[in-house]
Amino acid sequence: ASVVSPNSRSLASPLAAEQITLPIDLKALQSQQELDWLSAALQQSQYHQGQAAALLGLSYHQLRGLLRKHAVQLPASAQQQHKD
Repeated sequence: ASVVSPNSRSLASPLAAEQITLPIDLKALQSQQELDWLSAALQQSQYHQGQAAALLGLSYHQLRGLLRKHAVQLPASAQQQHKD
């Protein structure tokens, strides 16, 4: 298996070229991926935004920016629980 470092500038893909069907809507795919990661981090942190940000390697403000970008509505119970 090929390992690609986040700092790597190589275009070598871990996916075989025959696994990719083009054309694609890259922006929509990236947006959906961000939403999936946000959702997973928020659920794992029980909607504690500071902890969710840390799980994603983001600052609290970066996480809040992504929540605004994607118009994510947190459950009312989460908003009351973590007002710190």
